[in-house]
Amino acid sequence: TVAGSARFLRTTAVWADAVLASMALPALAADGVTTIEEDPFYLSLGAYFVSRTNATLRLDRTAGLATIGTSLNWEQDLGGETSLTVPRLDGYYRFAPKHRVDFSWYKIERGGQIVTQRSIDFGDASFPAGTPINSAWDTETIKLTYTYSFYRKPEIETSLSLGLHVTDIDMSMQ
Repeated sequence: TVAGSARFLRTTAVWADAVLASMALPALAADGVTTIEEDPFYLSLGAYFVSRTNATLRLDRTAGLATIGTSLNWEQDLGGETSLTVPRLDGYYRFAPKHRVDFSWYKIERGGQIVTQRSIDFGDASFPAGTPINSAWDTETIKLTYTYSFYRKPEIETSLSLGLHVTDIDMSMQ
């Protein structure tokens, strides 16, 4: 099994939360704001449509001076899903008239099953032709952004954003 690191994702999210939380009080004081707007929250639960994907992946290993690996087409070589619908969560919290924290989350879990038509070397694993393979390719994306609005009216908002976009990728073949 070849897997990414969920620990990195959690650590990054914790640091981002701490930094953004420490920015909230000075921002409120700088704007002279003592109360929060009437509707400081926005939350959207929707769907993310993944369709007609065409993905290629490769994981190499070094054997002495040589690099060994195989390029794989997710759909053709591993029988991977090409279309699916996943839940998505988006929103923001406006803690002062010119300051807000935006967030987004979605997780795509794709699977595949196939009997290989050719030999496949993937990382340290080898699969001879004719081997049944179950595979998974999962991605989880978290976006966390601080936004400062230079100009804000009910019809339009001009702002500058700085944030994190963290994607955790796990891929496995058995």
